[in-house]
Amino acid sequence: MRRNNVIPFTIAFMLAIPFCQAQTIYSIDASKATQEARPGNFHMGNSGPAGKEIVINTRYLTIGGVPQVPVMGEMQFSRISRERWE
Repeated sequence: MRRNNVIPFTIAFMLAIPFCQAQTIYSIDASKATQEARPGNFHMGNSGPAGKEIVINTRYLTIGGVPQVPVMGEMQFSRISRERWE
């Protein structure tokens, strides 16, 4: 390495050191919630032919009395080949 390349490389290396440290890992423990789930204002109508009423509160929803946490996602069809859509 020639001398005129050493100084910019050294400065860049020294500026990059603070960004190379380990990241802080956080964890959330929601098992000891301090507030009770309150009923919401979202009315789904009747329970339908299956008799499974959908009720929503401030923390989760229930379908037929069974608590459910909805999992949602997105697929952008324009980014995936048609063969992999299924």
